[in-house]
Amino acid sequence: MIDFNKINRLSMAEAALEYASGGLAVFPCSKSKRPLTSRGFHDAVTDPNLIAQLWNKYPNASIGTPTGGRSFVLDVDQPDGPNSLAQLETKFGALPPTLEQQTGGNGRHLFFLMPKGSEVRNSASKIGTGLDIRGSGGYVILPPSSHDSGGAYRWTTSHTPAEAPEWLISLIPKPAALPLQTKHSPVPPRGYVEKALTEELGKTRNAQQGTRNETLNSASFAIGQLIQSGLDRGEVERFLLDAATASGLSEIEALRTIRSGLKAGEAKPRSIPSQQKPKKRVQHPEANHEINISPWPTPSQSMFYGLAGKFAALATKDSEADPIAVLATLLCWFGAEVGSNPYFLAGDKQRCCLNTVLVGQSSKARKGTSTGPVRKLFIRAEQDLTPPQFSAGPLSSGEGLVFALRDERKEWIVDKKTGTGRWVTIDPGIEDKRLIVVDQEFAGALSSTRRDGNTLSSIIRNLFDGGKVEPLTKTNKISATNPHVCIVTHITLHELHKKLDSVEAFNGFANRFLWVCVRRPQLVPFPKAMDETELEKFRDETFAALRFAQQQGELRFSEQSKSLWGQIYPTLAADRPGLLGAVLNRAETYTLRLALTYAILDQSNQIDVPHLQAALALWDYCEQSAKFIFGDTSADPTERKILTALGSCESMNGSELHGVFSNNLKGHNMDRAISNLVAEGKITIESVKSTHGGGRPKKIFRLNEQNELNEQMSDSIINSFFSSTPMEQAK
Repeated sequence: MIDFNKINRLSMAEAALEYASGGLAVFPCSKSKRPLTSRGFHDAVTDPNLIAQLWNKYPNASIGTPTGGRSFVLDVDQPDGPNSLAQLETKFGALPPTLEQQTGGNGRHLFFLMPKGSEVRNSASKIGTGLDIRGSGGYVILPPSSHDSGGAYRWTTSHTPAEAPEWLISLIPKPAALPLQTKHSPVPPRGYVEKALTEELGKTRNAQQGTRNETLNSASFAIGQLIQSGLDRGEVERFLLDAATASGLSEIEALRTIRSGLKAGEAKPRSIPSQQKPKKRVQHPEANHEINISPWPTPSQSMFYGLAGKFAALATKDSEADPIAVLATLLCWFGAEVGSNPYFLAGDKQRCCLNTVLVGQSSKARKGTSTGPVRKLFIRAEQDLTPPQFSAGPLSSGEGLVFALRDERKEWIVDKKTGTGRWVTIDPGIEDKRLIVVDQEFAGALSSTRRDGNTLSSIIRNLFDGGKVEPLTKTNKISATNPHVCIVTHITLHELHKKLDSVEAFNGFANRFLWVCVRRPQLVPFPKAMDETELEKFRDETFAALRFAQQQGELRFSEQSKSLWGQIYPTLAADRPGLLGAVLNRAETYTLRLALTYAILDQSNQIDVPHLQAALALWDYCEQSAKFIFGDTSADPTERKILTALGSCESMNGSELHGVFSNNLKGHNMDRAISNLVAEGKITIESVKSTHGGGRPKKIFRLNEQNELNEQMSDSIINSFFSSTPMEQAK
């Protein structure tokens, strides 16, 4: 039995388990109500172990649950819904007391039992303006979730869901069959509608401040013109609302614009081209390969915690810089300023030593504009705080990095006349081992790592790990003891895919960096400088944090953050196979270093829950970025080909797998690829006895469906829109 009275006070993970204990299946959603699993409500579960895994991965995720089946929901939206419901109750009678919650938009969700012998489907404003129905094929968000707008969901009653009155059931539209195709009402080609919807929703989601409402109105009108083709108006409305709220509009103002635009568009339907018979094409052998691209990463506000987050907002208020790029640059630069004094002991000493690669969509992603504000922040008049060394790159050789931090070098010099010797300082070296590198062209560094004998990759790995770095050179022996180097570097996505060699990923070079997707968030033809008064306030706080850092040694978890770390650690420490694993397999190390940096910025002598949550949120964004950049495939071409082949059929035996390679693959190479895929949990092997009696059992190979389910990621709204299953809608 679910205790609705206590759920409002529980954490997200605790509430999800409480719902599951009462038989209510749940799944994680973002603050904008978008599912965080690729199949949305179809991934809802009651298994406590799976729920623990999901909320370990997404600790701040909202809780979604499917509607339909046993119950449906009457959604009373602000601002028109309450008045519409009052009119219906005056006319037909009051609704019975039932289970009810307040939504994040200050609306109401009333839960009713599904009527026997009939099905209630989703609909929007069909029974009254602002009154929606969430039934079969839909889902709702549950308390104690919160919304991007800042509102919170909470239970206002704990009644058992009541039977809906007959008058309410009679008003809900019944599922209707699609109209017959006629010469005057052609069914639009799927590609035509998909392209139109993709473009309009994309424009809405990426609209710049000052143009959002106008863009939403235009998109609503354009999509409204397609309603006549058989699209469900309520479903379309919901997708537009998701896109609008993602752009920054409030739910209430967006709904009014959407409904007005759709109505105007329906009044002027678009002329839709008729379906044409496709031209016959020659099928390419790999034409059935599914294109599997992760969505552009979605940031959580938790990563913008404290001083760093506030400064990122100030720096990007009137500029085209990405706040995430400013945030990542600031954390790295601050880490270089802090040096090696503060540390967290986790096997080795984890310091505020961070590297990041800002990956832009193109040269117009304004990656470089993130450096200027951060550099201004650290302009100092304070005589007691010495800045670290600064280098604008380029990163070309490992020896160059070590030389910038070289130790004192002495030689034993013998006097030829007297025969006596003494130590002479040949090079005084560099006493301060702190260095911040801001290299605008990471493509050059990647090119350098490919040259024979180049040590840049290995030196960067050693610098990240700390200790003494001493490259083996024939002449001019140099070393750097306890170096503290932080690197910020930039590259476009196209350059990265062209330059990065898989060897550099697998040798550990790539996982010494945070990979951060950045893009220009807004067009600002006349950018303004930061307000000097505000900037000076941030300087004061930042330098106070640096003075605080000088007095620190070991920092530890608070009791609450220690508990949170224990919950999330198995997920962070899990091995990730393939190319993506090579990029992300230092998850726990980077999360600790980020949490330590957030704590020092907060002038805290312990890592508390907000610091760890901020670190987890930023790491999650980096993980999403890595999935977008590198994909989630095996780096080995043989393994990729096996997975592709098994994905196109239910199972294959050994002979059939060899046939995929035209029987030209050597046996030991096949064995090695199969062993790796089995070890990674991607495929399973079953031994089947021969139906003819003797002989050795045949081995049958299949994709591991459970592994595929566990590795599902967020899909775009458009993917769900054209799925064969009912559309998934959130309120």
